[in-house]
Amino acid sequence: MGRQARDLTAYIVYLDFLLTVVGAFAIYSTNFIAYSESSPVFGTVYGVVIALRGLLPLFLHDERLFRLLPFVHLPFLFLVVTLSLALNDVDVYLAGISISALLGIYTGSYVYSLEVSWSKRLNDPSRFFSLVSGSEALAFFIAPLLTYITPDRTAFLLVLAVLVALGLTFLLYFARNVQEVEPKFFSGDFALLKSSYPLLVLASLNWCLQYLWMGTAFELGVRQGIPGSLVSLAVEAETALYMAIQFAMSRRGFGRFVNLRAVAVIIAAYALVVATFTSLLFVRANFLTFLSLLLAIAVVSSPLEPLINALASRERAQEVSTLVVSFDFLGGGLGYVLSSLLLRA
Repeated sequence: MGRQARDLTAYIVYLDFLLTVVGAFAIYSTNFIAYSESSPVFGTVYGVVIALRGLLPLFLHDERLFRLLPFVHLPFLFLVVTLSLALNDVDVYLAGISISALLGIYTGSYVYSLEVSWSKRLNDPSRFFSLVSGSEALAFFIAPLLTYITPDRTAFLLVLAVLVALGLTFLLYFARNVQEVEPKFFSGDFALLKSSYPLLVLASLNWCLQYLWMGTAFELGVRQGIPGSLVSLAVEAETALYMAIQFAMSRRGFGRFVNLRAVAVIIAAYALVVATFTSLLFVRANFLTFLSLLLAIAVVSSPLEPLINALASRERAQEVSTLVVSFDFLGGGLGYVLSSLLLRA
């Protein structure tokens, strides 16, 4: 009798969580760096970089890039944060983080392909992907809290170094010791774009809306005269509610709703809520309205990521996973640029 396959769910979730919390820590490292007037320019450029990196796997798709660059990406990200804090220069940070973002597309594609490969073994992939989404939300929930309780730069970098080391350890574990899942990547067959374009468009719209509201949330709160601490509290509340919904869904699943029509309907509702939220840039509102709309965003958006990922799991060609990641970032970059334009209006 052959050896029984291991249950890799926890390992994959831990890997995703570690890499997400490393990215979140890199974002919140700006709390230790002085602001400069050129930052908005770099911020706009970064939005373009987010979109452009989505194109990289479509044209630079040598399999070795997907397998090797994750091991370059994490140490490089740590180096960027370390230099930025040592020099106290946000422009160094934004330039470095833009390069890191280009490397990160291959890390994200590698991990997501692992997840899709494993999900094909499961009866209800929506439960697994809800668990993954919940762990990612947990990473973004605890990252600012850990940042606030480690006000010393050296302590912050030490925590980040430990997280990077753990992330590299898990990556090495999957690269060397796991045969149950085999990541597969886009190899240049553009016919896959045609066969999976409805899913890719929906994935892109989802991330576009996400980056749009996230890119405006803090500035929007400030313009409404809401104290920064309350804005941060509201965003944390949104993250906590989203996380709780994901973990609840991971226990029950919602396999019967895994279809394109259901995703399209939810995205339409999501777009309506995000449009209402961003309209606060042009009208006055109180903190309760601000918080209510953020919580509405958490509720309406929570099924989207697991549903889209479950649909990707149903695709015959596992290589579609690379395309989903690419279109995620194409949409996210567009949303970030739109948020920058709205803030300048």
